[in-house]
Order: sequence, then C-alpha cells, then structure tokens
Amino acid sequence: ALKALAVSFGLGLQLTNILKDILDDRKRNISFIPQSLLKEENISEPEFLGNEHHKNSARIMGKLVLKAQKHLDDALEYTCLLPRLEPRLRIFCLWPLFMAAETIMLLTENLEENSLSSQTKITRAKVQEIIRKTSLSCWSNHLIRNLYKNTIQGLDAHLQNLAGAPL
Repeated sequence: ALKALAVSFGLGLQLTNILKDILDDRKRNISFIPQSLLKEENISEPEFLGNEHHKNSARIMGKLVLKAQKHLDDALEYTCLLPRLEPRLRIFCLWPLFMAAETIMLLTENLEENSLSSQTKITRAKVQEIIRKTSLSCWSNHLIRNLYKNTIQGLDAHLQNLAGAPL
C-alpha cells in the first residue's frame, strides 16, 4: 500500500513547489504549465498570469491546485500507513506534507484576491506551528487527519471562486 502511494506523495510536493515558484520561473522564461491547460483556456504561455487573462489563469491554477491537493491527500494516507510507533518517520513525512498544504491554501487565497506574488511562502510562525502540532499528533491517525482537514478547510470554496463554477 505504501508503494502505491509513494509516487503520488512526491508528485504532490513537487507540484506544490512548481505552483509556489511559478512567477519566479516565468521571469526566467521557464514554464511547467501543461500546454493542454493553456489550450483549454485559449491563452498562450506569455499571456498566462497576465492581468487581462486573470480569470483564465486562475482557472488553470485552480485545476493544478486541485491536482496537488489530491496528491497531498494520498500523502496523508501514506503517512497514516506508517507504524504509529515510528514517530520520527511519521514526522519526516508530516512536516513537508503540512507545509505543502499550507502553501496551496496561501496560494489559492492570493489568487482569489488577485495578489499572486513571487513571495508565496508560509511564515516562520506557521512553520513553527506545523512542527509543534504535527509533533504532538504524529502518533494518532485520527489527530493527523483532523489536523489536515482543518488545514485545507475552505480550499474547495476558494477553488470554486477561482473557477466561477465547481471544478
């Protein structure tokens, strides 16, 4: 079961980093946005994230955030399959998982407010909170799942606002 979820865990973290760094990559003329999504919205790479194409870009970003969230859901399941008596192993997985979840929440909030910046980073205080909460709850699948649910609470509503309709 772990093997089946391992790739998805990695993809969730990788996709989150791609989304977080999208503006910095754009400045370097690098894009990891699938051409198929750009074609669906009838925009080109140079038009992507431009002010005149904000709604189209937001829909694309919403689809990618949703994909990242599904991978992070798998990461949560992966972590919950690890032995509860191996807290350091669980924490090793929980920290990047929760940092990624907080990052996609921040990203969608910024997109919804049309204030995407190259500084889409969670705060040090948020990192400290993640470390504290996950360290205390790492032994319990129930606590971990509740913490994750609370972390991504409202993500669906943000994504629907970006898309203008359910994704």
